[in-house]
Amino acid sequence: MLSDALRKAAEMLGSGLSEMSLGTPEFGDPRYRPVEFDRANFHPLPDGRTRRAIGFVDGGNREILHAPDFSIQLVRVCCVLFRDGQRAILRRMPGLAEFLCLARAVPADGRIIYKAGIVPVGHTPESLMPDPEWLAIDSHDEQLAPGRFRLDISVVGAAARRFSEWLAISGLIEEELEAGDIAVRDGTLQTAVRHEAQAAGRAFSAAQGKGAVLTAVAKTSQLLTTSGVSLLAAVEELSRQSSVGEGRWFYHPLVINDHPEHRAEIYACRLHPQARQLFRLEILRDQARAMSVREAGDILAGIAANSGDLSFPGYPFGLVDADSAARVRHGEKEALAAIFASSLAERGLWRTVQGHVSAADAHDILDEI
Repeated sequence: MLSDALRKAAEMLGSGLSEMSLGTPEFGDPRYRPVEFDRANFHPLPDGRTRRAIGFVDGGNREILHAPDFSIQLVRVCCVLFRDGQRAILRRMPGLAEFLCLARAVPADGRIIYKAGIVPVGHTPESLMPDPEWLAIDSHDEQLAPGRFRLDISVVGAAARRFSEWLAISGLIEEELEAGDIAVRDGTLQTAVRHEAQAAGRAFSAAQGKGAVLTAVAKTSQLLTTSGVSLLAAVEELSRQSSVGEGRWFYHPLVINDHPEHRAEIYACRLHPQARQLFRLEILRDQARAMSVREAGDILAGIAANSGDLSFPGYPFGLVDADSAARVRHGEKEALAAIFASSLAERGLWRTVQGHVSAADAHDILDEI
């Protein structure tokens, strides 16, 4: 029976994990130089509220209609601001940016390129939407494509969201924050998509010019150690052997990072005593390297002060709030797809479009049987 197989699998997993050593951080790239684990690298975080303003940015995207040769997605990016520990009104920039990203596959010099058009929703300013030229992606982009496979065209909408998040946090820093304040984006400070460095560079320049500290908190981490253990799980196990215990703390350094496309200092953090997990947190590299341990701790303590909500202790509530506002839920997607299909039908285009969509929707049909 399946239940017996699952019990056996649970035994195999449990014994395998309990027998593994911690190893050392492993990044698989010579531009990251791992630092051996050392309990002296744990640093407690001070308690208390922060007087720093903290701005948060997160985005969401959901595909409305998909075919092998086109994709239309709704992209939504939210900005949230806290002052003196309380939610504050954004004074000079909108809290929400929304736009449609329509990607098409087109031939170019014997290759297939994905290109996109951007359609604003409501009064979303142009400054928060990506330049369509940034969204020209080779369908066999070596940085993104697995092996020799072609990228799914849906990658364009995800790239549009990433670009918009960078532009939003740049605007947040320039319009709402002052020197010493903190900007937090969901994810990391690494760039991966072609042209992303241009959008990220605006945020880096804004932070350094204004004196606000640019940071990122990742919901998930795929980092491992040389023994194959989750890096954050290894740090948590090491914390049990140190004096920091289950309080609020950060661990640094994990690695000396010289990657030109990842301008970040990387920390592991426990931001609340009741946190169920650790998080990877990053600070813009040039800013972090100019800080003392105490100054870095003050920045992380400011973020920790925002991470006490009981719905998700240890994760910044500002990012919870931004995620909720930016998320495009499935029910909303279904309604938008119906409106879009109706608009196509009114123009006599639905049958043509349906032929393209049918090439990709067999899984959806099987799911309904």
